[in-house]
Amino acid sequence: MPITVAITISNEEVTKRVRNNTHKLAKSSGIKDPRIESNMQADETLQDTKIVNDSIETAVGNVVNAMSRYVSDTAYGGGVSVVTLLMPDTWRQNNGVGLVEDVYDYVTDYTTSEFLKKAGNAKDASSFRTSADTSLSNAITKLLDRKSPLS
Repeated sequence: MPITVAITISNEEVTKRVRNNTHKLAKSSGIKDPRIESNMQADETLQDTKIVNDSIETAVGNVVNAMSRYVSDTAYGGGVSVVTLLMPDTWRQNNGVGLVEDVYDYVTDYTTSEFLKKAGNAKDASSFRTSADTSLSNAITKLLDRKSPLS
């Protein structure tokens, strides 16, 4: 019997994480000019919000593409994306929580990377992109983990 896994991604939660990441980064950067420091922070301005929302949408699309073999349904609306996976009964269910965490980390780090790239901070954008790619790779590893046929 197939195992259903629903991954619910809240834009509000991801946006909060991205804002925290960029604010911490800007504060720890040592930049003395408050205008430049402010430019590196994802704030509630229309422009920053659009960049973050567009990046979240792209990241969720990347997750759907990467896991397309198992995606049975996707739903978007109300600031929430739900990706439903239909896993074979040999899949290790204990990977479910870690899989969801890895996907959230991927979406957050990818979005942070895209924001920083647009803000002109290529070095930190690259670092967050590497972290995002690692999280997606970890999610795929959990997705492909199966029980031994001997058990």
